[in-house]
Amino acid sequence: MNGLLVGVVIVVIILLIMIVAGMYWMMRALGDVYTHLQNKKDRTDQSLQRMGTQLEQVRIDTNVNLERSVDLAQQMHAVTEVMSNAKRRGTWGEYQLDNLVRTYLGDSPYIYSTQFHLANGKISDGAFHLPQTDQVLCIDSKFPMENYLRMCDEPESAEFYEKEFRRNIKKHINDVASKYINEQTLDEALLFIPSEAVYAYICGEGVDLLNYALSQHVLLVSPTTLCGVVFSLQASTKNFYRAANMQEFEKQVRSLELRAGDLCERAGKTCRTSALLQKQLADLQNSAEKLLALIEQSAAPVLDDAMREGTYFEDDEDAY
Repeated sequence: MNGLLVGVVIVVIILLIMIVAGMYWMMRALGDVYTHLQNKKDRTDQSLQRMGTQLEQVRIDTNVNLERSVDLAQQMHAVTEVMSNAKRRGTWGEYQLDNLVRTYLGDSPYIYSTQFHLANGKISDGAFHLPQTDQVLCIDSKFPMENYLRMCDEPESAEFYEKEFRRNIKKHINDVASKYINEQTLDEALLFIPSEAVYAYICGEGVDLLNYALSQHVLLVSPTTLCGVVFSLQASTKNFYRAANMQEFEKQVRSLELRAGDLCERAGKTCRTSALLQKQLADLQNSAEKLLALIEQSAAPVLDDAMREGTYFEDDEDAY
C-alpha cells in the first residue's frame, strides 16, 4: 500500500514537472510570438508613418501643381485675350520687336531707334541707322493672326480664310512699302511677323507672297530671321567704323610705340647711372676704409708713447 502511494506521488510529481516544463516552453513560445508581433507592429507603424509623410508630400505637390495650373490657365487666358484683340496683338508685336533688337544691339541710339518719326509724318516701329549715310532702314511689326487661326480652326472654311489671310499679308506689305520707303530711307524696308508659325506658313505655302514682298522691296522677317539681319547690320557697322578709324588707330599705336621706346631708353640710362653710382659708392667705401687704416697705422706709435709716459688722453682731463 505504501509502495503504491509512493509510486502515485512520483507519477504526480513527474506530471507536474512535465506540465511546468510545457507551460515554460509555451510561455517562451508566446513571448517569441509577442516579440515578433511587436516588431511587425513597429515596422507597420513606420511604414504607415512613411506613407503618411509621402501622402502629405503628394498633397503639397498636388497643391503646388494646382496653383501652377491655375497660373498657367490665367496666363493662357491673358494670351488668348491678347491674340483675340487686333490692337493688343499689335502692341505685343511691337514689344517683341523692340525686346529682340535691344537684346542683341543694346540701347545704342546710334544703331537703332524706336518709334522713328519720318518727314512724311509716318512713324515706324523702329529704324536701323546705317554707317556712311543719313538714310535709315525702317522696320514695322504686323501680326496677321486672326484669319490664320480661323483657317486652322475651321477646316470647312479654310479656303475662304486663306484668301482673307493672303489679302491681309498683301495689305501689310503695301502699307510698309508706301509708308516706310522714301527719300529719307533705303529702298528697302522690313516687315516683322512676330509669329514663327505664320512666317513658316508663308514660306511654305505662300511663296507668291514672298515674291510679291520682294517686288515691293519689303523683306519679311520672323523673330529667328530678324536675329540674322540684326547680326549682319551690327557686323557691317562695326567693320565700317573700324575701317574708318584705322588710320587714327595706327597713328595712336605708332605714338605709343615711340613713347615706349623713349621710356625704354630712359630706363636704360637710369640703370647705367645707378650702376655708376654704385661703383662710385664702392670706391668711396674702399677709400674711407683705406684712410681709416692709414690713420690707425699713423696714430699707433703716438698712442703707444703716450701710454708709456702716462699721458693717455682718456686719463688726462686737461687734454679735453
